[in-house]
Amino acid sequence: MTYKQFILPVLLAAATPLAAQQGPFTLDGKVEGKTDAWIYLNYAATEDAKPVIDSALIRDRKFSFSGEVNGITSAYLLMDKYAPMQDRKYLSAYLVPGKMRVAIKYDNFSDGVLTGSSAQDEINKRKRWKPRSSHG
Repeated sequence: MTYKQFILPVLLAAATPLAAQQGPFTLDGKVEGKTDAWIYLNYAATEDAKPVIDSALIRDRKFSFSGEVNGITSAYLLMDKYAPMQDRKYLSAYLVPGKMRVAIKYDNFSDGVLTGSSAQDEINKRKRWKPRSSHG
């Protein structure tokens, strides 16, 4: 069984109880190495809705977003929106209803850590999991 064949059913099984939840979320964050700058959150609030693009000003390295999502929702955080594509900062994440936190180092933006999202927790566990070699 390949890694991809294994991972998809596990992720779907873990996420199923959350998929039906609709509700508000709060995302509080910190960005080390950046202040007095804008950060953007892009997500789809519901399946048939237009994408939501929200913005927050980073003050004292802190920012906050709130909104409503329909269960597990793919999202990304973005900084340096007007920079050339290769210089923009992105972080992919999965939002769920409830309170979440994200810790980001500006210089390693895409390695930021989101907590409080059970869907993201499952993804993070799978990223760290290394299949054993059958040759050992």
